[in-house]
Amino acid sequence: MPQRHNVSKLLHTATSTDPFLKQLNITERQETQLLSVRKKVRSALKQGFKELRDRANEFYDSDQLYLSRLAPKFWTQGSYVYRTLNRPEHLPPQQIDIDDGVYFPMELVEGNPKAANRLLFNSVENILKKLADSNNWAVDTNKSTCVRIIVDAEMHVDIPIYAIPEERYAVLKATVESRQFDGLLSAEATDDNDIWLDPSQVYLAVRDKDKWKPSDPMVLQRWFEGRCKVHSNRLRRICRYLKGWRDLTWIKGGPSSITLMVAAAETFDNHLNTQRTPFQSDCEALLAVARELPDQFAKNICNPEEPEEVMFPRNLKDEEIVEIRDKVRLFKGNVEISLCHSQTSHEVVAQLQAIFGQRIPSRPDLVELMPVAAAVRKIPAQKQDKPKPSKTNRSA
Repeated sequence: MPQRHNVSKLLHTATSTDPFLKQLNITERQETQLLSVRKKVRSALKQGFKELRDRANEFYDSDQLYLSRLAPKFWTQGSYVYRTLNRPEHLPPQQIDIDDGVYFPMELVEGNPKAANRLLFNSVENILKKLADSNNWAVDTNKSTCVRIIVDAEMHVDIPIYAIPEERYAVLKATVESRQFDGLLSAEATDDNDIWLDPSQVYLAVRDKDKWKPSDPMVLQRWFEGRCKVHSNRLRRICRYLKGWRDLTWIKGGPSSITLMVAAAETFDNHLNTQRTPFQSDCEALLAVARELPDQFAKNICNPEEPEEVMFPRNLKDEEIVEIRDKVRLFKGNVEISLCHSQTSHEVVAQLQAIFGQRIPSRPDLVELMPVAAAVRKIPAQKQDKPKPSKTNRSA
């Protein structure tokens, strides 16, 4: 059934009330606190490794000596630089977070980073534990690919550890004066003329396995920024709506943010390729994305830049996969009920609030009929002649 109702004002364009998108934003206080913690983490790691360098002559172990010569660089990644960060629905136990990768330019020996993974993890953790203790924070070392600082019940910062080839970093620094690191937010480093590291030479430290694995978060960042250049910020907004639905539906778990982003981008691409025109409104895009999600989640969702990497289902139990697929189908049906089948604007709002929560404004007056639906409604009912019984069907 075609779309009957336009809810763009409820989603993001209303000025007489705070639309859904605005209510998804974190507060100014929360963002200030988040960036303040990030700054303290960076300063602590810079100072901590400077102190190690100053004490280099005290180390006799070759691994420890090499470690003391390293200097950290930083690159924020994830939803903050994607500009898809939401204030969670259930805050707490859900938390606002920022991912701030710490990068160490170093030698590669036989294709692997020279520094011992375990020693580097220990050094970063020890520095951050001192910082946490002085600020009444906590350090969580249970994550396999990062050190997590828990600021309070509502906020945490994840610090994954990366190694990059020092000679490649030297070229990067000489070319763009290392502006992607330490200074400007990485979201600004998206020009086609930027120098990017070879993704096969960016290594992520994995805890307990004492190993490095090739993993470059900048690859997905470039991909998403590229799709947003093609599809405008509408793609970002749709991703944020999907995350809002996910956070309402699952207090913990559910489809990952990146899988929702990949699925949404695929629908945007398909629409542009087949219709030769972009979506005309957020609600048109939302309906199309919702309709495609069940088929997308019925199959594997893969990294668009590394198709051999399966992103869904991954690290999930069978019952979790079934639940995600069931709720994705329910999401599709509920979006269709709201936008296509609801008879009144009150029904539209009630259904949207069932999908996305009370952050959808209770403003039926902001719901508009689509032009075709409005035209059909204005056509007066025509009196129909009573049909004559067919001679062949008369009773004997």
